[in-house]
Amino acid sequence: MAKKKSILLVDDEQMIRDEFKLIFSETGYKLDVATNSIEGLHEIKSRCYNLVILDIKMPDINGQQSNRAGLDLLMEIRKIKPDIPVIMLTALDEATTATEAAKNGAVEYFVKDKFNARSIVEKCDEIIFLKPLEREIKRILTCRNQINMYHLYKELDSIEGLETARFKTILDKLEKDNKIKMDSQFNIKIKEKKGRM
Repeated sequence: MAKKKSILLVDDEQMIRDEFKLIFSETGYKLDVATNSIEGLHEIKSRCYNLVILDIKMPDINGQQSNRAGLDLLMEIRKIKPDIPVIMLTALDEATTATEAAKNGAVEYFVKDKFNARSIVEKCDEIIFLKPLEREIKRILTCRNQINMYHLYKELDSIEGLETARFKTILDKLEKDNKIKMDSQFNIKIKEKKGRM
């Protein structure tokens, strides 16, 4: 059985932590939670995560409430584990905060009252599975012009935790985004166009 992909949520609001626990309880992801920057930094240093979700406004590393504690924690994460993808959460929809988060390496930015469960899970799937899947499909199809979906799935052992249903959903997204073409026999080819994968 494949090991579950793990996500860390760092947020001081109990309601948000409970909502995320509910959202992720049905996804196959393992969700850990931390209530502030101190706990979050400890978890990040002591465990391996596939993704971190950070609130921006919460107690900082010194225990003081801060409007930018999440951004400061993001910069600490970049120093110690630069390859962990980070999604930022905020109660305020501010362009300057989103820009600063992106500049410091956040891969996505969600406003708390504007996201829904499906959008969060889809974004996690994209970050954790889709990007590595795109690279692997491109690598495999570089050697061959075409491969059947079922054979491709067997060759993708390197993408740990990729269930069949999630694999098909991701292939459908790649096809919708015009990165691959799949025929009625589930044979896959890289889409021939300028902006290839």
